[in-house]
Amino acid sequence: MRINFKQQELIEKLLKELGVHFPDVRFVDITEGPENPDNVWINVTEPEDEDREIELTE
Repeated sequence: MRINFKQQELIEKLLKELGVHFPDVRFVDITEGPENPDNVWINVTEPEDEDREIELTE
């Protein structure tokens, strides 16, 4: 999967912000969406605490 400069920039910004609010969440990998290969999915670990997981998905 190829990622352009702007996508990389946005991913880095998202992961940095995610780390501020959810320091226990870690980056796993980047994949293309299952329905549309133009979509970028950023896969991360999920928090161990279920309440934090709900916060993350909101």
